[in-house]
Amino acid sequence: MDTRFSIVYEREASGEWKMVHIHHSMPYFDQGAGEYYPKELSAKVKEALELVAVFKKKSEMDLMTGVLNHASFQRMVEKMLAEREALYLYIIDLDDFKSVNDTYGHGTGDTLLKFMADILRKHFPDHAVIGRLGGDEFAVCQNDCGGRTETEARLTRMYEDYRAGAREILKGRIYGYSVGAAAKVRTDTTYRQLYEQADAALYAAKKQGKNQFYFLPRTDGAVRSSAAEGRNL
Repeated sequence: MDTRFSIVYEREASGEWKMVHIHHSMPYFDQGAGEYYPKELSAKVKEALELVAVFKKKSEMDLMTGVLNHASFQRMVEKMLAEREALYLYIIDLDDFKSVNDTYGHGTGDTLLKFMADILRKHFPDHAVIGRLGGDEFAVCQNDCGGRTETEARLTRMYEDYRAGAREILKGRIYGYSVGAAAKVRTDTTYRQLYEQADAALYAAKKQGKNQFYFLPRTDGAVRSSAAEGRNL
């Protein structure tokens, strides 16, 4: 295929012809003989768009665990806060994770992190937003959790499932995790407010001896220990 020019002329009222457009076509060496060029170009554009979509998805994910990274998790939760009346945020932190790395090595620690992500995907519904906040800390945001009783039952089942798998990964020894939870109780609740409440609940769980679940219903002021309700996992 040779290079070519396309020229468009327009006849003016005076009868004279005026050149109004010129287009230079360059050869496309991947084009087969007799192949319709725009068709090949369209396929290349589609391929490029699909590649962009793949890279976009990868940029939103935590590559080790396959859940959302912190920035993408926050964006999704902020969108949910604007659209949903009731939301629940859970922060899950693996207890004594540094000891896991020190005792068994970082490879085993990575395996435990991936397993934790699998456990969260298994026990929370598909529409729940799951992310890794960093290190050994994960978070889940969902609506329609079904209330405290159902939430505690889910967390208990999840913990038992985690213990069974962690025992195999850690060759018989078990390291647990703690959970801090908070609920959106006002229409103008921000991500920062909800996150700080869940984080305060997590701190309370850690302070009480770890392997705990703490729930903070308040999102409108200073956290008081009396506002938290906790239980052992």
